[in-house]
Amino acid sequence: MAADNKDMEEQKAAKAEAEEAKAVAEGDLATTEKALAEAQAALAECNKNCMQVATDHAETVQGRTEELAAIAEAKKILEESTGGAESQTYSLLQTSSGSKIRMRARSNLASADLISLLKRLADEHHSTALTQLASRVSATEDWGYWWRRCIRKGERTHSGHD
Repeated sequence: MAADNKDMEEQKAAKAEAEEAKAVAEGDLATTEKALAEAQAALAECNKNCMQVATDHAETVQGRTEELAAIAEAKKILEESTGGAESQTYSLLQTSSGSKIRMRARSNLASADLISLLKRLADEHHSTALTQLASRVSATEDWGYWWRRCIRKGERTHSGHD
């Protein structure tokens, strides 16, 4: 009987150790399952953020492409509407009176074109700022014309012509 009691005590101790090990393992399992759930939630959030960043980037690229296309179209329209003015050269060293007259005529046409363009854009965009700018450019052109006439008149007076 003493041997039986000893076996029973050993079995009770082994059972207690097994129950303790089971409790520790269940605690570890719960901790691991909780960590797994948190990791899966973090992964889902990262995937969601990644998809949002990719969508935002695609929209930005598309918007940039549309802006570049609009700028290219505007440039094309401006080049077509200037009638090749970019290929003309203007020089302040031209001295013949014919060249001066042609240069002055081109300048007057360019000023008139600029004023017309500003007025048209002001009307299209209902912009008082563009209207005021057109008015100022026109006033500056008028003042420049008046000033050039005064200078020419003074040159004729000083050179003996009147």
